[in-house]
Amino acid sequence: MTRRLPRFIRILLIPVAVIGVGAVAFAGSTGFNPADHHQMILQHISSELDLDDDQLVRLEQILEENRAEGEALHADHDALRDRAVALLTAPVIDSDAVEAQRLEALQLADKASALMSDAVLDAADVLTYEQRVQLAEKLEAFNNDGGPASHFEKMRQRMHH
Repeated sequence: MTRRLPRFIRILLIPVAVIGVGAVAFAGSTGFNPADHHQMILQHISSELDLDDDQLVRLEQILEENRAEGEALHADHDALRDRAVALLTAPVIDSDAVEAQRLEALQLADKASALMSDAVLDAADVLTYEQRVQLAEKLEAFNNDGGPASHFEKMRQRMHH
């Protein structure tokens, strides 16, 4: 049976997905360890949302359960990007191969989106309604403050100082 995402969760999913994509891009460009970043985020969320120990453990389990598949998707994305560069720098552009590449990228994005959706639903089951509202407000403020690009630039600056 397919679970339909409630509107509230779909709205939350957008910034979470953007943050996740940004984290992967940042990690790939700096050697930053995503697992460490996830722990930092969890600790920050824990204090901001006043999570109890059980909630924190359950959220850590959700991250851990999805880590291997997320890393595999990241590796697939890297390989896809490398093939795209090879296609676009070939002496002759093969439009059929580029189209096949585009379709493969869409499939990969769909897999990542499904993984993220399931993780968000699992996390939503851990949080109370009030905590989900607080999280939505925090994400809105985060996005209004420049979003992931601003966040990762600030992290990059802190790492180099």
